Amino acid sequence: MVEKRDILRKRSLNARDQLDEGDRADKSRKICDKLWQIEEVARAQHIMIYVNFRSEVETFSLFASCAKKNIIISVPLTVTRNPRLVPYIIRDPENDLLPGYCGIPEPDIKRLSPCNPAEIDVVLLPGSVFDCHGGRLGYGGGFYDRFLCQDAPRAVR
Repeated sequence: MVEKRDILRKRSLNARDQLDEGDRADKSRKICDKLWQIEEVARAQHIMIYVNFRSEVETFSLFASCAKKNIIISVPLTVTRNPRLVPYIIRDPENDLLPGYCGIPEPDIKRLSPCNPAEIDVVLLPGSVFDCHGGRLGYGGGFYDRFLCQDAPRAVR
């Protein structure tokens, strides 16, 4: 089973990496626009958004959309010594994020403070494979799975 998941993950990521930049930007824009059609997202007061890297769906446009709607935005900090995610509220992605775990932009912990995960209404998750029922394969570290189960169980994914 683990082997099949690894093969599926590898194939999917390879296909996603092959998308040209324009196509990826267009698909990302469409995905971000469709998010606002989801009732739980449209009425959320606090959304945790992953910060995209490599060929992931681009999320920076969501920061501006949330700000216009007065939605609180948090992004995760990855803690590796006791594997977990810690959400931090950000207001200005340009100045609030620094390169972190695996080069992924993360909150500047010298300037920002963690927030209470129980207050997060919606968590937007990165992943390598998704199915039509909301099933997800991440990248294999289990960070988001642990976060959702232990810290933000009521958040919509």
